[in-house]
Amino acid sequence: MSDDYLWDKSGEPDPEVVALEKALAPLRHEDSMRAAAAEPLQKNASGPDRPTNVVQLAPRRAARKWAYFAGAAAIAASVLIAVWSLREPERVVAPQPSPIPSASNALPRPADPCASGSGFAFQATDKVSCDGVYTASGKLPVGVWLETASSGVVRVEVADIGAITLRANSRMRIVRSSASEHRIELVRGSLHAKVKAPPRLFVIDTRAATAVDLGCEYELSVDDSGRTHLHVLTGVVSLEGKGRAAYVPQRARIVADPEGGPGPVISDNADVAFKTAVSNLKQDDRASLAAALGAAKKVDSITLWNLLANGSSEIRSDVVKRMVELALVPKSVSPKSLIDGDAKAMEALRENLENDWFAESPPEPSPTPQRNAPAAPSGSAPPIQPGNAPAAQPVTHW
Repeated sequence: MSDDYLWDKSGEPDPEVVALEKALAPLRHEDSMRAAAAEPLQKNASGPDRPTNVVQLAPRRAARKWAYFAGAAAIAASVLIAVWSLREPERVVAPQPSPIPSASNALPRPADPCASGSGFAFQATDKVSCDGVYTASGKLPVGVWLETASSGVVRVEVADIGAITLRANSRMRIVRSSASEHRIELVRGSLHAKVKAPPRLFVIDTRAATAVDLGCEYELSVDDSGRTHLHVLTGVVSLEGKGRAAYVPQRARIVADPEGGPGPVISDNADVAFKTAVSNLKQDDRASLAAALGAAKKVDSITLWNLLANGSSEIRSDVVKRMVELALVPKSVSPKSLIDGDAKAMEALRENLENDWFAESPPEPSPTPQRNAPAAPSGSAPPIQPGNAPAAQPVTHW
């Protein structure tokens, strides 16, 4: 393309310049560029007083160079406009989910809650779960669950008053620990507790009742139906629930139901006939009570005293009559006071009976008259294992 075409349209035009001219035609200035540029020169050259400070027009070659660059810039602008109009629409990329952490970048497990340095010290024969963290030893803090597997047994020190042995498939926690009370909760399984402390300092809660230690050693378990089984080996435990308290001395056991609370207390030395009769007892049912009283012997005084302590006036009347027949009421205690539910008379009777309850060796069952009772078979029932009470012995609610 000739430079003259850009200045005065002489010479051969470039096709791209022709295309650009057509695109910019609406914006074309009607006057000639050469005429517009030459007009000031003609004005200044024609008069005698032409000012000396008028800038002379650049040579024609410089004007052509300027026009060339202007045309090139216009061509570049048109190319950019064309490219912009034909550009591909912007792609929107959807957010990608965060990658699943691998074993190498996973969050660290929480610290072992039983390694904090506070709580009841424990030592296990196998690893146990302390709030989901497996360990074989440590200190159990308040509120943290301790669980054993099918093969685990763990010994837990209870402050400075004794120890608990938590057996397999069990779950417990410390509810409270202070100078006035150490309270444990057992929701599943079984334990052995042995403490030496003032009464009511050590307590174990279950769904069915609360075992209040009065200075003793005992077995406690919770079965799959939520029933609590208590067997006292030495000392005394008060099993409390549903508004009643059962006094359970050594060599005696009791079952408490979640709905009805503690049932009757039964001595380890009771025979089969009495255990069967007591298992059929119904609250305020004097007919079932008569069968149990007819099978009672002197060795069953702990059952009779608890029936007396928790029964109505009609029940107390029948129980006192049978206890008098068995020579269980001393002359210093008025039978009428017992029927009336006098607290001092009940306490005096209990203190008198405890001589047998806490004897070094259990007293031999003595033959006593029975009232309308069936003949008792010889032998005695096998001991009830904690947490495995026979189905044939339903819980009686008193």
